[in-house]
Amino acid sequence: MRPFGRFFWVALALAFFGYLYLRYSPEAASLFLAGYVLEKALSVDNMMVFVAIFASFGIKGIMQHRILYYGIAGALIFRAIFVAAGTAVFGLSHWIEVVFAAIVLWTGIKMFMGSAEEGETTDYSDHWSVKLSQRVLPVIPRMVGKRFVVGAKEAQAISEKEGFSLPRRAAFYATLGLRNLYFMLAAAAKYLVYLEKAVALVLIFIAGKLASSALGIYHIDHQVSMMVVLGLILGGVFASLLFPKKDEALSES
Repeated sequence: MRPFGRFFWVALALAFFGYLYLRYSPEAASLFLAGYVLEKALSVDNMMVFVAIFASFGIKGIMQHRILYYGIAGALIFRAIFVAAGTAVFGLSHWIEVVFAAIVLWTGIKMFMGSAEEGETTDYSDHWSVKLSQRVLPVIPRMVGKRFVVGAKEAQAISEKEGFSLPRRAAFYATLGLRNLYFMLAAAAKYLVYLEKAVALVLIFIAGKLASSALGIYHIDHQVSMMVVLGLILGGVFASLLFPKKDEALSES
């Protein structure tokens, strides 16, 4: 992939940051940038799941490009829906924020504890979403060339043969670059062994920030939040480079 394609969407988001800074205020620009950095950080875990799913189903090459196009288009739509719904729900009561904080905290702890059991390719063939798709849609468990959809007769033959809100805009700009982020992470996934733990710590920090704000204990500024998120992600990257797992270090020597 050409370097231009990798950095174009980041440059576009930074250009929008500059527009907000000049047209509105530094406060609005920094709020957008904090949301953008947070969305990017949380997207790391999503992309790692993509890597595992593609490996589990043996999807390679150009098919990954096509699936990512459809997936990111769907992500844009559903992120807009959930951001709007979340904004409406948060306005009902400050206790809603506490509930969300508990959910995020549980997710972060579960991710942090579970990421230590990595090393094998996860088998997603028994996942509930796959089973639901097989019940609702006529799915065959194999690839047919480079197509997603085949005719019923062809499938049978194959079977017989083989027996303007800133949070919303921040999410929008962060989602645009997910395809490039995936291929960067796919190439570096086996080396960034502590990145998932870093994302888990980001979730735990977000849970603490939500609960602290909702209960009126302390309000953490969004600029501080951005620095903490960046520090945790960069810490995970540096820890992976400085302290690689023993099996990987032995395989390279």
